Amino acid sequence: MSAENLEKLLREYREYHSQNIRNWLEQLRNKGIKDRADELIKYLHILRGSGTLYGFPEVSKIAEKLGKRCEKKTVMDEEIEAGLSRILEIITRKKE
Repeated sequence: MSAENLEKLLREYREYHSQNIRNWLEQLRNKGIKDRADELIKYLHILRGSGTLYGFPEVSKIAEKLGKRCEKKTVMDEEIEAGLSRILEIITRKKE
């Protein structure tokens, strides 16, 4: 795969997940996620699996921790918000 194709995939990954995370954050701030917890767990599983693949191992670690806490129902909305905000920050920062 060419460097150009890899850059395109990375850009698409960032755009897709940036928008999804912003949507989750809006949902959290407006009415919480209790009625969508199972859906969030599935999304965190996707982030966990794809983070390292796309060069974001910290995303995988954060998503794994949040996913486990969501499954056990031992996580607060504020903690989810902080974790998703951190993931958003990681995937949208410029390459150094």
